[in-house]
Amino acid sequence: MKMPFRFSALHSVVVGIAVVLGLSACSPIGVLAGVGATMGTAAVDERGVGGTASDVRIRAEINAAWVKRDAFAYSGVGLLIHEGRVVLTGTVSDETMHRDGVAMVRGVDGVGDVYDHIRVDPEAGLADYADDAGIISAMRKSIFMDKSILSLNYDIDASAHTLYLLGIAQDEGEKQRVLAHARTISGVRKITDYIRVQTRP
Repeated sequence: MKMPFRFSALHSVVVGIAVVLGLSACSPIGVLAGVGATMGTAAVDERGVGGTASDVRIRAEINAAWVKRDAFAYSGVGLLIHEGRVVLTGTVSDETMHRDGVAMVRGVDGVGDVYDHIRVDPEAGLADYADDAGIISAMRKSIFMDKSILSLNYDIDASAHTLYLLGIAQDEGEKQRVLAHARTISGVRKITDYIRVQTRP
């Protein structure tokens, strides 16, 4: 069974609105709202407008390459991007699609480190996706409600009950608070973080 298209977390204030209204950023409304707000919140995001725009371009080029290769082959793949760093999660149906998909990501200008967590699983289905979507929603809400965390600096995804975190922490304390929240989320069996601590001059 093909999984529905997966959308990575959009680091935007709209996440909070989605939480309050019960909207998932994976829903059409949540996705459109997040895209519209991304550049508007870029001045608050540690990457700034230039860094945010670069990540938006990278995402568009990766998605275009995947669709050109096969319109549905990568519909089960999660894509997190922050400062040119890319985390790939989710599933594809065979190893060739896996290998080619990662190669296309590495070929996009501006992509730095690529963290490949794609699984080959032709049997992945809607039940797996629903569990992971619940984990993502709970984690977003948890860090958004913690006012000591600048939540829009973090991208979040989940696959097979593994929670993936990518972003920039203001300091080591904030990073540890984010990880502490992650450990409270029901259904999470493993946490994989690529959180960079901001360096100040």
